[in-house]
Amino acid sequence: MRSKYFFIFFLLVIVMQAGCNKASIFEGVDKNGWAANNGSLTMYTYTVLRCGPLKIYVDDRLMGTLAADYTGSTPACGTPSSGSILTITVGEGFHTIRAEGSGSNCTKTYTRVYVENGKCVNQPLNF
Repeated sequence: MRSKYFFIFFLLVIVMQAGCNKASIFEGVDKNGWAANNGSLTMYTYTVLRCGPLKIYVDDRLMGTLAADYTGSTPACGTPSSGSILTITVGEGFHTIRAEGSGSNCTKTYTRVYVENGKCVNQPLNF
C-alpha cells in the first residue's frame, strides 16, 4: 500500500515538473528585475574630479560607479560601461536616477527619466 502511494506521488511530481518551464519563473524580467519591455540608459559626467567617485542609483538600486570624468563630446547612447560611462538596461517607463559623490553639493537626483522600449536615453549627470 505504501509503495502505491509513493508511486502515485512520484508520478505526480514528474507530471508537474514536465509542465513547468524553469524560465517561466523569470519570464518577462531582466537581471535587474525590470519588465521585459526594456530600453537602455547611458549615464556620464564631467564632475568626478570635484566630487570623487559617483555611486549611481536607479530606482534606489545601486547600479554602478563612475570613477573618472568623461572627456569627450556626448557619448553615443548605448556605449559600453567603463570608468567614465555607465550603460544599463532598464524596464520601459519612468525612472529616478541619483548620483552620490563625497564632496559638498555632490548629490543630484533626476526624477521621471523616461526610457522607451527598445530605445536608449543619454543622461548626462551634471552638478
